Amino acid sequence: MQRESAAADAAFPRPDSPTATRLADALGQLPHPGAAFRGLPFWSWNARLEPSELRRQIRLFRDMGFGGFFMHSREGLATRYLGAEWFDCVRACADEAAKWGMRAWAYDEDRWPSGAAGGLVTTEPR
Repeated sequence: MQRESAAADAAFPRPDSPTATRLADALGQLPHPGAAFRGLPFWSWNARLEPSELRRQIRLFRDMGFGGFFMHSREGLATRYLGAEWFDCVRACADEAAKWGMRAWAYDEDRWPSGAAGGLVTTEPR
């Protein structure tokens, strides 16, 4: 039977086709997927942040099979949001994630609508 379209070729690739090879490669990764295909928890930052403790927690995420994390400030955060210590902690987390092939994301809302920078955007009315 002759294939009639490119869509049919994509849906039912010949065993020696590049599509079949890519599919076989992808299926071979299912037992041990890379970071891009693993869960990413919202990591609530709601206390005093310490780089060494954050690094320890990232190793726990790795051990649990997560592919990364979202750093997410929440009510109770005792480290000044967007302050020097905050960025030291973010850098430490990005560094630790890179060591383990994980993805680090900064979630920017800080209890406010996105883009408000924890209320700092509205501190000086203009």
